[in-house]
Amino acid sequence: SKYRAGTRFTRRGSDATGAVANFAETEQIVLTHGNRSAIRSHVQIRGSVPLRWSSPANIKQYNPPLWIGLNPLSHARALRLHLLELWRVYGSSIVFVNLVDKGGSQGRLGRAFDAVLEAVKDVWKFGRENGGECRHLWFDFHAECKKHGKYKNLVKLLNDCRSDLQRQGVLHLTLQKNSKWKCHSKQNGVLRTNCMDCLDRTNVVQTLFARHALFQSFNDKQVIALEDILAFKNNPMTLPWVESEECHRLLWADNADSISTLYAGTNALKREYTRFGTRTVKGQMEDGVNSLTRYYKNNFEDAWKQLGIDLLVGERGFSFVNPDADDNYIDLNWIPGDLKMSVVGGSHRKSRQYYAEQIDEDMTILHTDALMEIDRRAKSDGPWWVIDSDDELVEGGEGAMGGVSGAQVLLAIVAVAKAPLSTATAILCSLLPGLFSDAKKSK
Repeated sequence: SKYRAGTRFTRRGSDATGAVANFAETEQIVLTHGNRSAIRSHVQIRGSVPLRWSSPANIKQYNPPLWIGLNPLSHARALRLHLLELWRVYGSSIVFVNLVDKGGSQGRLGRAFDAVLEAVKDVWKFGRENGGECRHLWFDFHAECKKHGKYKNLVKLLNDCRSDLQRQGVLHLTLQKNSKWKCHSKQNGVLRTNCMDCLDRTNVVQTLFARHALFQSFNDKQVIALEDILAFKNNPMTLPWVESEECHRLLWADNADSISTLYAGTNALKREYTRFGTRTVKGQMEDGVNSLTRYYKNNFEDAWKQLGIDLLVGERGFSFVNPDADDNYIDLNWIPGDLKMSVVGGSHRKSRQYYAEQIDEDMTILHTDALMEIDRRAKSDGPWWVIDSDDELVEGGEGAMGGVSGAQVLLAIVAVAKAPLSTATAILCSLLPGLFSDAKKSK
């Protein structure tokens, strides 16, 4: 996501130009050598739901609340620009494979996306004869695969997308005797997969699509034996060649871990299934540890990491304070995520409703007040969004590196109440020493 780069909870959804968070293109390339040297390639993409929404990290909740923008025109414009860019780059057939839950806050986001997409297609008359075609396929991954061993239900999703994969095709080149490449087919269109983070569920599903595309690119009786064709038809979850299936799983598992590390700070969840094709108690415990690590990084590190990313990619300038300016004001748009609201709140000391109303209209305050507020919060023993008054600050002593406070332990206990059992157990075990140390100090 070079146009909307960032971390898991500081970058969500789309901006006004249609650029989305965690947008990643994955190309699977197969090279064959010998008398029939050839290149076969298939492209998939992933990206956050292309609406104006966010879910900033909240230490009090394991799953932060979802905030969806209230301006329908803003949603429609962003989605239209996103669609036009996808058609321009990938071809005339776009399939949105949506893996979010159909209930709760994820369900609200999915229904909003479906409604906005239909409105965009209707108002701008998008279709096969005008730009391209697109469709929205909503597959509730958790509902279909929530029980152990039910990943075979992913075949339903594959069957729904089989015609799209065949119509879009793959890039197929062969080397001729004159050392020139001959193009037999090109890919026209793409499957765009998303869940909430475009990580764990998306990894599993993209591996499934890639396996199907790999087999179909060789699906010629002159290349593949008839028994192998029948075997894959009966079980499309596994390639009919043991060594190839193992290599394919490892390749996509490494891809999943790389993207997840960039966006969330840990290896992917459900990686055991992608890597080995099965789910065990050990794998679930590993998911719990990774979830704990994400919880910590999302709440304590990502806001500052986001600022570094913004500076690195040029989205924010380094000269955000101009001491020579006559009005002596500072533009707060360089501050990452919801830290803007925190700084405005600490400087103005007004109601939260006022911040929400003014955050998009007037993002300038005296730079002296802003920098003092940042410095004040940097000296505290908690993250910037926990502290609301000067009474809770720690002016000296341990400071930000002083360990886990009892208040944070209690907040974490509340946060993991709805978390997976393995995650909750790991979090509580890691935080109990901090709780006991606070108890000893109080004595």
